[in-house]
Amino acid sequence: MSLAGSQLLLAVTALVGLTLAPAQGQSFVELLPGVTMRDGLLSVDVRGVPLRELLRAVGEKAGIRVQVSDEVTEQVSASFAGVPLDEAIRRLCRWNSFVMVFARPEDAAGKVRLTEIRVFQDAGSPAWAEPPSRPGSSGLARSTPQESDASDSAQFRWRLGAVSELGKPQNDAAVPGLTSTLTSDQDHRIRGEAAAALSRVRSPSALTALLEGVTDEHFWVRRRVVEALGRFRDDRARAALEQIARDDSDPRVRARAARALSSLE
Repeated sequence: MSLAGSQLLLAVTALVGLTLAPAQGQSFVELLPGVTMRDGLLSVDVRGVPLRELLRAVGEKAGIRVQVSDEVTEQVSASFAGVPLDEAIRRLCRWNSFVMVFARPEDAAGKVRLTEIRVFQDAGSPAWAEPPSRPGSSGLARSTPQESDASDSAQFRWRLGAVSELGKPQNDAAVPGLTSTLTSDQDHRIRGEAAAALSRVRSPSALTALLEGVTDEHFWVRRRVVEALGRFRDDRARAALEQIARDDSDPRVRARAARALSSLE
């Protein structure tokens, strides 16, 4: 799957074969009248509905493509009104990992537009799908401990490349997803790649996100954060680097911070 072109991939995961079809002669919207869309805002009022059918009804109403993995079989109940489409998807898919694909605006004044969602079963849910301190509804596919061990897995390589692809100059739309990856992914290599991607975005919001990674538990992530901060000629980046060069517990990270400070000078 290509991540280039006119689309922004705001989540990272692998997806298996998908099939969705309503009963003959009926659309998903007709089957689920509790799904309505008005002025770009979604309202849902359903009880005990298969998630795959609910999402397909949302897709029909919103005019977006929906793909759901065959492993997603749970039923959901939901009731909310007037919620932006992307936030509504996060609510409905909070127990699963998911991908949201956005089309770039045709001009600088336009807004990115959600065009596709893809959902697959999270190997870690429901036990840790939504821990209190690190919500699982961010739109980022999370890595499980099993994935972290499988460093040569196709899914790991795909996720690493996709995170890297998000790092484009002034691509602020990618910052929330990259921030969540930097602060919550269980694989330190993925977190480190998120830091590198944020450095390429080079926006104030990207710098704010990077500052959240300076206390990461893994030296490799802190090192990548330091390297990223060295690309920002900003007082906040300088102050963070000075503190890391003085106080970090790992001499390799301190040395890299000192080098980054020298480059800023």
